[in-house]
Amino acid sequence: MVNSSFPCLADWLSRISAVGYGTREEMSGEAALAIARESKAETSAAGQANSDEVTGISVGDKVAVTPESFGTEAVSGVVAAISAQRVTLHWNGSEVGDVAIHFPRLGYVINKA
Repeated sequence: MVNSSFPCLADWLSRISAVGYGTREEMSGEAALAIARESKAETSAAGQANSDEVTGISVGDKVAVTPESFGTEAVSGVVAAISAQRVTLHWNGSEVGDVAIHFPRLGYVINKA
């Protein structure tokens, strides 16, 4: 339980707890890929800018996102949204079609492709 000395934290925890965990449903990998393929990728521009002044990267730019400290494989795509906290790429794969991939800015390097 949250100490009463932190009322804002207690309020936040209450709101998060109210969201719940949803329900788990067993499905095959093929079924999960079919759901991704049949869904439309959506990105929310709320709280997002059209560009990042530090990197010069803007919505619509082709970029590669690479982890700073683990793995070496970059994910390339088109910037759908960008902020100081995250970048969202539109990425198209043969198994899933067009999806939106969200990366935190912290711990990742973003370079124009």
